[in-house]
Amino acid sequence: MLLSARLNLIRIFLIKYNIHMRATHSTNPPTDLDPDIQRASMGVPVQIYMSLHRVTERLHEEMQRLHRANGLTQTQFNVLRILYRAGNSGVSCQDVSDGLISRDPDVTGLVDRLEQKGLVERVRDPEDRRRVLVFLTAAGAELTERLTPLGVARHRAQFGHLSAAELRELNRLLAKVLEHPSAAPPGSSQEKGTVD
Repeated sequence: MLLSARLNLIRIFLIKYNIHMRATHSTNPPTDLDPDIQRASMGVPVQIYMSLHRVTERLHEEMQRLHRANGLTQTQFNVLRILYRAGNSGVSCQDVSDGLISRDPDVTGLVDRLEQKGLVERVRDPEDRRRVLVFLTAAGAELTERLTPLGVARHRAQFGHLSAAELRELNRLLAKVLEHPSAAPPGSSQEKGTVD
């Protein structure tokens, strides 16, 4: 029954669209159609994309408030997290860039701002003087240790209404979407069909 109703909505949309196209000779899709007809024409993948986008915006904003209250952007905290995990090894700017959740084209500027805040320091690699390694300062490590449990608690609250089984399934499905070549960042080797 539901499938039949959706097919009828799609049929009505196509009829109205064809009439509109013939009347205007335009290649632009109509914007004055019933919103239910437009939604039915989008299909489930577009609806999922829109839902993921809305959810991401909401979750991102909650985390940004936490980081802003502590004088950081979310990306700056991400850099601190990467450096904290590296321990005493230090990390190159390229490795920082590779570890970021959200890509930032100006990792050097990002590290500059964290260095100005006294949270990171740069040191020439003793084994390769051409390379610069980035380390957390004591203040950067303290801030990371203080904010990490707050972020984990916030994530638990964000997803606390889902059961353990639902969380595992959501994680599995999202990982599957990310593994697909169409999910690769623009210009990446994965998008081009090659392997790094």
